[in-house]
Amino acid sequence: IACLVLESEDPSRIASTDRDFLQLVDDRITVYSPVKRVVIDAAGFEEHVAPKRADGSSVQFPRERYLDYRVASGDASDDLPGLPGVGTLTAAQLLAFAPLDSYFDAPMMVSKALGRRNVKLEGALRDPATREIVESILLPKRPPRSGDAYLRFIPRTEMDIAVVGVGISVTLD
Repeated sequence: IACLVLESEDPSRIASTDRDFLQLVDDRITVYSPVKRVVIDAAGFEEHVAPKRADGSSVQFPRERYLDYRVASGDASDDLPGLPGVGTLTAAQLLAFAPLDSYFDAPMMVSKALGRRNVKLEGALRDPATREIVESILLPKRPPRSGDAYLRFIPRTEMDIAVVGVGISVTLD
């Protein structure tokens, strides 16, 4: 789905409960969340995506840093552990202050961003193994007379967890 939308120059809307698609939101691409029944576009991105504090105020960060937000806070449905000592609020606070790469270069910036020390996170940022993050996988443009499909079987409708998935790509001669 993402490849098709990115290949197109037309305005596009993705309808999905998968929050991974939110990284594609820009002036041309929107995401419809059927659970919230809302269209998330560039103008309303922070309103719908930014995590909320206990007092109800949101911690907003630049939309362009959404992928870093998911890396830092983790995603159990994608088996992405996140950074130690970081949840959604901490990730948003960090990314509101600076890009994620900045913290790898200067772990002490964490205390400036959060207003407190986070020794666990600072230690993880100093660990070279923590830097091994896949940010993207670039696929070649699909050749003419090609098609692809992905199907997944989900036995329960209340959970968005793929139990069995299969993908195929075919090019005709």
